Amino acid sequence: MNLGKQLLGRRHVQPDVLETLCEVQVEGGIFPDGTYLVIVVKPGKIILNEGRYRVAAKVTNCGDKPIQIGSHYHFIETKPAISFDRHLAYGKRLDVSNLAFHTIHKTINLYHSIDRVAYADIYGPTVSDRLRLVLRKGIGQSTSVMDTDALDLANIGVKGGHIAGIGKAGNPDMMDGVTPDMVVGATTEALAGTFDCHFHFICPQIIPVALSSGITTLIGGGTGPNTKTNAPGATNVEMMLSSTDDIQIIFGFTGKGNASDPEALREQIKADVMGLKYMKIGYTPKVIDTCLSVSEEYDVQDLLSRPLLPLKNHTIHAYHSESAGGPYNVTPSLTNPTRPYTANTLDDMLIC
Repeated sequence: MNLGKQLLGRRHVQPDVLETLCEVQVEGGIFPDGTYLVIVVKPGKIILNEGRYRVAAKVTNCGDKPIQIGSHYHFIETKPAISFDRHLAYGKRLDVSNLAFHTIHKTINLYHSIDRVAYADIYGPTVSDRLRLVLRKGIGQSTSVMDTDALDLANIGVKGGHIAGIGKAGNPDMMDGVTPDMVVGATTEALAGTFDCHFHFICPQIIPVALSSGITTLIGGGTGPNTKTNAPGATNVEMMLSSTDDIQIIFGFTGKGNASDPEALREQIKADVMGLKYMKIGYTPKVIDTCLSVSEEYDVQDLLSRPLLPLKNHTIHAYHSESAGGPYNVTPSLTNPTRPYTANTLDDMLIC
């Protein structure tokens, strides 16, 4: 607990202090692999198009006024008044942040760097910037893909109502490291926001609070002001879906998975729950195995609370499983333990 009092974050210092720190050293042998010293170095300037093949072209503006061209614009498609070797420029773009071509001859530089702050002001965050980053329309959108090849949503790629991939989405013609099959096109909808996968629907007043904090997707259970955290039965699922139709937020409801008879679980899945949650009610190996098997049959999530179980090869989401971890099929959802150094940590741990 004493260690938490010694931590210094960017919120605890004046904004100007951040610009004076070029590197930070962390030492003391606190790392699991035995490392005693780690140095975090402030990254230098950004080299535009680093590692890409460059060409030089002589450009003449034959018009009567300057023409402004951005760095990510396909240079071959500039206005006819700009005279240059368009065959040489095929598939290329400017190697500077932006450029105004006046009515004189100009040779484009082959190498250009830009300060990270200036780059962020012009284009937004880039590689090595630690921010909650979502896709921006424009630079990251490909103009050469059809609706069948482009995602409907980006970063968490959604296609046809199903998750098609998770990774970096964008335009591979202009961006490095774009995840395969996560190409963004004109038909892609980019939605910024946070995904809350552990939500209790106890009252409608919590929806505006979630939206005001940047949460746009809520996953969880409940049927209002009661003690349960799932929506049991097809009727309750239908009522929850109907009651949230006019609320501008994305909902996903979990049904009750405590049943040894698979038909009761299938009924809820057919009523459009996105997962089954089981807690300490009728907790027997048969109940657990039935819920896992039915979820696998319909390709929905299992949501586990607390105990560790023989999971076979089923996929689960583990609620309230402190220090949980595991292979690819186990997604833990930690609560209070994710904030170990706060004033109320001990009290929080006692009630978790």
